[in-house]
Amino acid sequence: MNRVMAQVLGVVVAVALFAGLSAVGYFTQLGISQSFGNGDEGNLPRGKRGWGNRSLPSNDLDDITERDPIPEGESVWKDWEDKDYINQKRHLRPGNYEVLEALMETLRGWHAVEFKQGPLAFPYWQEDDKYESQEAYDRKRARKENRAREGGEYLRNPLRLSNFEIQDLMVITLEEGESDLPGHESFGMSDNEFERFKTVRAAHPERCALVLLNMDAHSLVSADVRKAKPGNPLRLTYVKKSDGWKLVSNED
Repeated sequence: MNRVMAQVLGVVVAVALFAGLSAVGYFTQLGISQSFGNGDEGNLPRGKRGWGNRSLPSNDLDDITERDPIPEGESVWKDWEDKDYINQKRHLRPGNYEVLEALMETLRGWHAVEFKQGPLAFPYWQEDDKYESQEAYDRKRARKENRAREGGEYLRNPLRLSNFEIQDLMVITLEEGESDLPGHESFGMSDNEFERFKTVRAAHPERCALVLLNMDAHSLVSADVRKAKPGNPLRLTYVKKSDGWKLVSNED
């Protein structure tokens, strides 16, 4: 748990970075920014302007017909049609960024007064422990809470005694059925841990996001700063289930 304390909550920085990059035009450089009308399009006749992300080539202008105005109360935004998605191999929209929502839920649970793991799928591996079902996981948690209740001693979350500063965050995406991780030793995964990862993937073959976190822990009860150990990040394995990304393995 000590190493976990050195590797938790700063993924907020990643989310903020995502918003910041969007604000400063990073996605414009990637060619996926929204167009809200440039000078060239502003001079086109009504009905002959590019919409959404597309600027119409000049030789296509004669093919565009006049369109009726969009009625008031109806959104001016419309999704693309299925026929527009030519690359069917990439039909798993919208990519892997949604795993950040699951990660944030996990980290919020770790730093809450009542410690929680966030969205789980079973079987679930926590270090060397394996929980076959939600019921099995809840039973172990209930035993711990019952012992505290009977003993008259409140449970306290030790992670709340520190602030956390992210050093780096990496997401390794594996497609359905994939489990190969070339160079797994470079992020602190031993051969035995890699074998366990393959066991996790066999139980959860869906699209996978292996999240690697390095964070420092700044103590709130002393001047100590626990530095993240280079090359040995916290490893969180999420898979894309039908109801969202779920945590299936947690190792430090």
